[in-house]
Amino acid sequence: MTCSTFPCLPGQNRPPHKQDGPWSWVVLLSSVIQNWLGPGFARSFGVFLPVLMKEFNEGRDKIALIGSVSSGTTFLMTVFTSWLCGHFGGQLICGLGFVIMIVSLILSSLIYNVNAMFFTFSLLLAFGLSFVVTSNILFTVKYFKKRRSLALGVNSAGVGVGVMTVPIIMQYLLDVLGWRNLYRVLSGTFVLFGFTALVFDPNVEEESHDGNEETADSPNQTRVKKVFSLRSMFDLSVWKVPKFTISVISIAIASFGVYNPVFHLVKFSEEIGISAAKASTLYTFLGLTSIISRVISGRLSDFSRIDPSLVNMSAEILGAVGLFVLPFAKTYGHMVAFTCVHGLVDGTFRTTTTVLLTSSVIQSKASSAFGQGYSMTAPFFVAGPAVAGLLADTSGTYKSAFFMSGVVLLVAAAIHIIPACIALRNRTREICLEPAFKETIPLPCVSTAYRERTESLKKNDFSQVNVAFDG
Repeated sequence: MTCSTFPCLPGQNRPPHKQDGPWSWVVLLSSVIQNWLGPGFARSFGVFLPVLMKEFNEGRDKIALIGSVSSGTTFLMTVFTSWLCGHFGGQLICGLGFVIMIVSLILSSLIYNVNAMFFTFSLLLAFGLSFVVTSNILFTVKYFKKRRSLALGVNSAGVGVGVMTVPIIMQYLLDVLGWRNLYRVLSGTFVLFGFTALVFDPNVEEESHDGNEETADSPNQTRVKKVFSLRSMFDLSVWKVPKFTISVISIAIASFGVYNPVFHLVKFSEEIGISAAKASTLYTFLGLTSIISRVISGRLSDFSRIDPSLVNMSAEILGAVGLFVLPFAKTYGHMVAFTCVHGLVDGTFRTTTTVLLTSSVIQSKASSAFGQGYSMTAPFFVAGPAVAGLLADTSGTYKSAFFMSGVVLLVAAAIHIIPACIALRNRTREICLEPAFKETIPLPCVSTAYRERTESLKKNDFSQVNVAFDG
């Protein structure tokens, strides 16, 4: 029996898998399963926040920081994890990620010092989660071409399913087992989920620069790529692409505010008279609408006429409106309405983030752009929930924290307008003069001619100057 018997195991004599082929959907399904439990568990930290506050007798800011450091470090590790996937293979890195998460949960269940949680939970869990999530995203990009944006939307929908279901499961098991035993049960569950990494076969056709497909790399080509992979992962030329740079700036700023309500959802609900068990069901509405918006926004991004940055900006504006209204919520129905809206924001924002980071540059630099882009958002992600918790502790209410988060999202949305302003400015430089100046400057005039002519007309009346827009 040879390795070719099992299509999930690497083999030298097997033909490569087709992009958008049957095995591509198996890879996508495995990614969805991984994202259901891994990121789904990380996103349910709000369920554990009140319990850990009581366990360690700490304020909202410090406990929220444990969860935000974990999520932020996951982003920060993306560029390094992308390089590891290129150097050692995504299949190995994904499996190693599950091992690290298992160790993280076991160690976290044994400690009694809150500061130790920053290592056992915040850092170790983040390392493992980054290994799993980054590898399955890169394999999704690798296995899909025609429907790549849709596949990325479905991939991230796994997180939405996790957000919809995992917090409720966590709350139930938390009440029955306690958080320490729950962590131990989860570590055993991650052992089973680790086998999904076997599906990630690196033997797949790749795109050539002329748009055609080429077969998987030969051993010699692979060795050459590994030598230069570290340099390519830190390819700073991606920052010369205006769309990529502006997208990263907007996404980073938005990350400071968009995730705050998810971390503080249960605690805020308790303060307005909703029980923790009932508050955990809000994640169902959050996850359900997130799933819908992830798939829709991913499909929309496949259309060339729709700019993903505008979809991302729309999500940021809608998120700001929701956060401005949230402090006035008084009933469970109000919270359901907010979580449905914020779920749409969350799914759209996350999906278009991945699309923007991987499609703003040429395909050969997509991994580098993806890693560097997510790494830049990490400090903002880490600081947001902690600062929101600090504001809530200082003022005694979440009102100021949520208002601050909304303002941040509006600033992030405004960043997306910069490319349009630059384009408009470039167009206005194409100045054509009225007939009085035709004998000195022939039409159509150009920018250099305009500059030379206007230098000699410093004190003249420019009412005769006519602006010609380029389309």
